[in-house]
Amino acid sequence: MVRVVLCLLYDNYEEKKPAEYFEELLGWDFYRTLINDKGYIRAIQQLAKEQAKDVGLCPICGRIAYSIEDEFCYFCNVQPLEDEWGRTECIVCGRKNSVIYDKMNIHLGGNHHSMPGLCQHCDAHPQIFECPICGQMHWLYSDTYDWMCYDGHCTTQGVDYKD
Repeated sequence: MVRVVLCLLYDNYEEKKPAEYFEELLGWDFYRTLINDKGYIRAIQQLAKEQAKDVGLCPICGRIAYSIEDEFCYFCNVQPLEDEWGRTECIVCGRKNSVIYDKMNIHLGGNHHSMPGLCQHCDAHPQIFECPICGQMHWLYSDTYDWMCYDGHCTTQGVDYKD
């Protein structure tokens, strides 16, 4: 029943994201109640799967309602800033661009050019390294790569560096 109502209310409405649209339409008090309803949760996750080409786990709300291609969540409406999240492949499930990590803060002092990542498909939690010289990224603590830059050395360019 919830699914039918959602489809009728949100049938290809393109000016607003679903969460934004329903909150405005229903009011915050009712919407806050609705987002805890299991039927609504299932319906929004189904809506995401029908409208988006690649749907994965949202790192903010934990629902399978995040459009990886469009970079927003159908459930909580999170939408990262441009270049806020980096993406790389998952060596566990093999999906391209399914691992996200904090690209804005990866090169801050003390981070050693690495940040925790999250695969939006298989829920793997790798540590991601991004070389400050060549920009290549890879999973730390993995032996699946023929080359690996590491903190203090860029293998691609063949140079050492200091932070």
